[in-house]
Amino acid sequence: MTVRPLRDPGRGPAQLRVISGHDRFRPRRALVWALYTLGAVAAFLALIYLRTAVDESSYRIRHLEERIEIEESRQNQLHLEKIRLESPGEIVPIAEQMLGMVLPDDVVPITSDSGSGLVEVVPPRTPELDPEG
Repeated sequence: MTVRPLRDPGRGPAQLRVISGHDRFRPRRALVWALYTLGAVAAFLALIYLRTAVDESSYRIRHLEERIEIEESRQNQLHLEKIRLESPGEIVPIAEQMLGMVLPDDVVPITSDSGSGLVEVVPPRTPELDPEG
């Protein structure tokens, strides 16, 4: 296919001139690609930042959960020690040894066997019946 210039019968051969449109659009096209590239890099860096923030948060949560487990274990141990120290079998020797406390002669101690539900009444100590005194 050949291109022939249009001729105006009264003017002679048509004067053709070439307008290059590529020069005007190339900077815009390059600018668009640069913006796309910049946006992609920014999105990639944002994803990396978010990933590290999530990892840091999960590390803190894991650390706190470990501390909670340690403290719960310690709380259970202290609770068992409290129960042990509250038992009458532990209180009497501690009171006698450390504090020098003794039961008066007119007090009737009552002990119970927790397994059978039976209650044993221990008679009070009297000086005339006490072989040690």
